[in-house]
Amino acid sequence: MKVVKSERSISFKKATNKTSIKHNNRKLDKEEKENKWHDHIDFDRTHLNKILVQEDIKDTYKKIFGDAVKEYNAKQKRNDRKIKNYYSKVLKDKKLQPQREFIVQIGERDDYESKEDWEVANKILTNYVEKFEERNSNFKIYNAVIHNDESTPHLHLNVIPVATGYKRGLQKQPSFDKALKQQGIEYDKNDSRSLFRNFRNNEIDFLEKEMQNYQIGRKIVGTNSIKNHHEYKELKKELEKMQNELDEKIEDSIEIENELKFLEEEKEKIIKTVKETHIEEFKGYKSKEHSTNDFILIKRVDFDRLHQQNESIPLILAENKQLKEDNKKLEEEKTEKDIQIDDYNEMLEMARKRLNSFLEGGNDLWDRCITYASKFHKKSKQIANKDMINNKDGEKDFEDWKKQKEMVAKRNMYFR
Repeated sequence: MKVVKSERSISFKKATNKTSIKHNNRKLDKEEKENKWHDHIDFDRTHLNKILVQEDIKDTYKKIFGDAVKEYNAKQKRNDRKIKNYYSKVLKDKKLQPQREFIVQIGERDDYESKEDWEVANKILTNYVEKFEERNSNFKIYNAVIHNDESTPHLHLNVIPVATGYKRGLQKQPSFDKALKQQGIEYDKNDSRSLFRNFRNNEIDFLEKEMQNYQIGRKIVGTNSIKNHHEYKELKKELEKMQNELDEKIEDSIEIENELKFLEEEKEKIIKTVKETHIEEFKGYKSKEHSTNDFILIKRVDFDRLHQQNESIPLILAENKQLKEDNKKLEEEKTEKDIQIDDYNEMLEMARKRLNSFLEGGNDLWDRCITYASKFHKKSKQIANKDMINNKDGEKDFEDWKKQKEMVAKRNMYFR
């Protein structure tokens, strides 16, 4: 039996279907770094981040699905049914999942008072990534990075699910649930969440064993109860209210995504119009009408129509330019929304943990928990109501935490 010297919690979260590799890999310009949604990042420590895997998802798609695309296209008699860019096709398919992102964290900020604590967490997370595909043969990692420039070291893991045996379309396709089922993950047909839950438990079991190699046990959180059942129901209502706010943010994000798709379609229409009305029309007349040296003879009515189309091209190009600018602006807004959703989720999770750490509390227990959690997020004032983050007991909890942190820091200085 291995000796356990300390305990830490394990967090394994599935992020939203969308991801921001630019944010994960910190490929941000000055303006983006100064954005309020990046206040939680200490860019002076960004060089300490560890990029373990970094591939362009489009290139990875070609490696995984390239042969399947060739096989599919070879069977098609009509050229318009052949697939030119499978990744783009998957992005438009609501039934498929282009990729998935997992956020993995060991412990909380209170557990990382020394450099050694951070190093151990990095070793565990690195080994977790290196052996991930051995445990999960139906998932291909295309990006993996450990963030050491925030309050707690954690891993952002981006994977592509790969399922096989399809009779319609490609024989191989990216489906998260089917990939898990084919991998042998058990599930309950009457419980839609059981598949991911069992997969998550498998991953947590692996992390727990890795932690034991460093004499760290797993701390079970979220299992305590509140004695006052009525109070608990009230707190649950507050939590559901905040969850609804989060759902609204996700809906906003989806609306932006749909608008981006619309703009992309409009852009394609404009490009097609320019080609059809300018170049192809000109070629057609050149082949049919009489020519005299450097001149082409065409009917007056056709000339007027071509002249009118030619004059409209600058307007079309200007409209195309405006669409590109709108597209870029929406992309940036979409990224901000996704980051805001992740931050909101993180704050809710910390509030839940704080809530479950109490056995008894007053009627304002929820506000106390939210106040405490908000102290770790500089942008809490933008994502929570003012009256929820000014609870005196919550303020005191945070001050107690600061005192404890100072004591640990002094102790570490003494032993250096």
